[in-house]
Amino acid sequence: MRVARIAVLATVAAIAAFGGASASANTLRYTGTITSTDLELPFVPFDTNGPTTCASSPNIVGIGVPAHIDEYAFRNLGGDGCITVTGESPDCNVLFAIDASVTNHAFAGTDADCSPSDGTRQHAFNVSAGQEFFEFVVGNPSAPADIPYGLSVSGDNVAPENAIQVSGAGLPGNQTLNAFGSSLENSVDPRGTLSVSQGPSSYSGPIKCLRAFDSSTLGQTASAVVRFDHQDIASRFVGAVFWFNDSPTGTSGQRNSVLTQAAYDKLGTDTAGNPKCPDPTKPVGGTFKTLASGGIGILPIPPETPAT
Repeated sequence: MRVARIAVLATVAAIAAFGGASASANTLRYTGTITSTDLELPFVPFDTNGPTTCASSPNIVGIGVPAHIDEYAFRNLGGDGCITVTGESPDCNVLFAIDASVTNHAFAGTDADCSPSDGTRQHAFNVSAGQEFFEFVVGNPSAPADIPYGLSVSGDNVAPENAIQVSGAGLPGNQTLNAFGSSLENSVDPRGTLSVSQGPSSYSGPIKCLRAFDSSTLGQTASAVVRFDHQDIASRFVGAVFWFNDSPTGTSGQRNSVLTQAAYDKLGTDTAGNPKCPDPTKPVGGTFKTLASGGIGILPIPPETPAT
C-alpha cells in the first residue's frame, strides 16, 4: 500500500494548481511524488482498450515490469454512478489505474497514452452505492527516480478513507493475523473484519474503529478495535485492540491487547456508539513487535490540494 509522501517538491508547484477533472458534485485533489523508496508493484496494469470509460469494456493486461507506486483509498457515498479520475505528470511518466476490489486487487481500468505537451490523462469507471476502491499511481520504470504528479477524483459523492490490510501476519504462539478495514475521516463509519487463527486460541469479528496516521518518524501507523463474534478464548474477553506499523525501513510490526467488557467500555464511544481508537503512535508496551511473517499495509487519508 502507499508509502505516503505528500510533501511536494518545489519544482512541481504548477501541478498543485491542476484542475482537469470534469464538473461533478465533488472533486478530491492530491499531489505527490513517486520515489525509488515507494512500494513496488510487480507489473504495470494497462487497459488495451483504454482509456477506460464508464461505457467501455476494459481489457486489463499486466506488463511484466516492476514499478513503484502510490496508492489512495476512496469510498463512494452516493448512489450507483461514474467516477472520473484525472492525472497529470510531466513527460507522461505516470500511469493511473483503478482497483475496484479492495480485498483481492482486481484492476478495473486505466488511462492510456497521454500527450507530453500537457501530461494530462483521464479514465473513468462505474461504481455502486457504498463501493470502496483504490487508485494506483504507477511510475514509469524507465523514468528518473522522483516523478511528481497531480491526481483528482470526481464523483457524485466520493470521499477519501483510511485503509489497512494485514495478510498472513505471524504473531507469537504460531498465530496468524488477517484483516482488512477502512474508515472515513475522523474514524467515521468503520468497516471490515479482523481474525486471529491457529495457535492456542482464535477470535474474529467486525472492526468497530479504525484510526490511521502518517508519522515522519514511525512511518504509517494505525489502531483498530474489534468486537468478537467468534472466539476460542475465555468468555470474559469481548474484543481486542491492535496497533499496526509499516515503518520507513519496510518492516511491519504490531502490538495487541484483548479486552474485557470493562476495558472495552473504558475506550469511550463516538457519536455513533462505536468505541474510540487509541493513539495509533502509542502501542501498548511502547514499541511495535516485528512480524514473524506476512505484511501490513496502511493508507492514512492524505491532505488534499486546495482547488484554484
